[in-house]
Amino acid sequence: MISVCSSNNLAYVIYTSGTTGNPKGVMIEHIGVINLKLALAELFELNATAESVLSFSNYVFDHFVEQMTDALLNSQVLVILNDEMRVDKPRLYQYLNKNAVTYLSGTPSVLQEYEFEQLSHIKRIDAVGEDFSETIFNKIRSTFNGLIINGYGPTEISITSHKRLYYVGEKRINKSIGKQIANTSCYVLDKNLNQIPIGVIGELYIGGMGVARGYLNRPELTAERFLPNPFQTEQEKKEGKNARIYKTGDLVRWLSNGEIECLGRDDFQVKIRGLRIELGEIEAVLSSYQGVKQSVVVVKHSKTLDGIDRNRKHLLGYFVSEYTLAESDIKQYMQTRLPDYMIPNRLMRIEKMPVNISGKLDTRALPEVDFSKYDQSEFVLPGNDLEVKIVEIWSDLLCLPVENISVHHDFFSLGGDSILVIKLSLMLSKLLLVKLTIQTIFEKKTIAKLASHILHKLGDNAEQNDHIPQINAAYSKHPHYELSFAQERLLFISEFDGENTTNAYNIPIYIQCSNNNARRDL
Repeated sequence: MISVCSSNNLAYVIYTSGTTGNPKGVMIEHIGVINLKLALAELFELNATAESVLSFSNYVFDHFVEQMTDALLNSQVLVILNDEMRVDKPRLYQYLNKNAVTYLSGTPSVLQEYEFEQLSHIKRIDAVGEDFSETIFNKIRSTFNGLIINGYGPTEISITSHKRLYYVGEKRINKSIGKQIANTSCYVLDKNLNQIPIGVIGELYIGGMGVARGYLNRPELTAERFLPNPFQTEQEKKEGKNARIYKTGDLVRWLSNGEIECLGRDDFQVKIRGLRIELGEIEAVLSSYQGVKQSVVVVKHSKTLDGIDRNRKHLLGYFVSEYTLAESDIKQYMQTRLPDYMIPNRLMRIEKMPVNISGKLDTRALPEVDFSKYDQSEFVLPGNDLEVKIVEIWSDLLCLPVENISVHHDFFSLGGDSILVIKLSLMLSKLLLVKLTIQTIFEKKTIAKLASHILHKLGDNAEQNDHIPQINAAYSKHPHYELSFAQERLLFISEFDGENTTNAYNIPIYIQCSNNNARRDL
């Protein structure tokens, strides 16, 4: 029987950010996928029918391929998760326990929100896609006693090239990405492609079976990023192995134990919430807007209330124009050309781009953006109790004074992001007893639109429902009450039957007793 597929045939093409403002399609061959499957099976000692892997990533991102590979190609179970369950933590935990999920992977930003003590079967957690800080590591370890993994790998190396395993008792004291997986070679080189010694910072180049074929219809870029391997051995030449290396753009250094420590990007590619973003791609769209003469997009950090030493990344765009341009108009234009996660949180007009002594752009001299001073000319105060309550919640999440938040402000322009959307959805759902999906908040980005949607969903208008948030106002200020045994029983029944018991234990009226005698008379 003639084989119709070989290891060098194309397995898939997946797109990632381009260096000239155009996305680039990465061509991955079957040999890369199969090597990933075998390497991870060996590394994690995967036993057939003994593992359940959660599919958390969207299928358009390369990490989905690793989750699928871990599961299906190793005879494991792949557990699919729907969007609504991602924000409904009680249902999510029940679902993971019911399906005995043992392997959970995701970005550190997402993983840190899990309450792992409520998950019965998780054996390993794989943190991928962004920097795994010591702070987030310690937060996860405080509630999880299994194996924690820090994964690393560009799309161009068939998703994963390095893994660092942390067993119980080990601390994360540096930014190690561990050692390369099987059939993978790595080199730390200077700008002249010379290998450099332990402890010296250089750029990471990766070779081996996982190296992609190149970029689809981009021969010049392929030649720039995929280079002949000057360190290929004579034996490898005879066997036709390890012939090319990929230039990652990541600054790293060797550690004395043979591991690699990753220190950040060497170019203008950044990672925000696990998504690799080419700043040049955003700048190209911003600069194409009529009236914009020059632009630059940078990543800056702002403090959040839920972590003193944890920074939240924001995309900020600066542009030069001869006349004033409306930020909302520019954003609307960019939204027709870029996905939501690539739209800058804020845009600022400046007179000219700052440069340093050598004439290069000095991003450190760009002015700070004050999220609390957004569209003050169109400032509108909340018009009912529901809008007042949502303003208070936004204030807590975004670390902004309530008096600086207008009901027409955009949540994302004030510094919101997808992680905060999840928190906002949970807080509003608990407070108002109305289920709000992530998609709803992405669509209703202002307080006015969100409040209108909520009141419409409750089946009444704003004037008649102004009392609704007041009923739960006291609860919202004291969200942590310990349930009695009877209450836990009712909660379990409600969660178990889902929407069928939404109103089963609804109390339509209540009677206020003025004194003890009245209580005895009941």
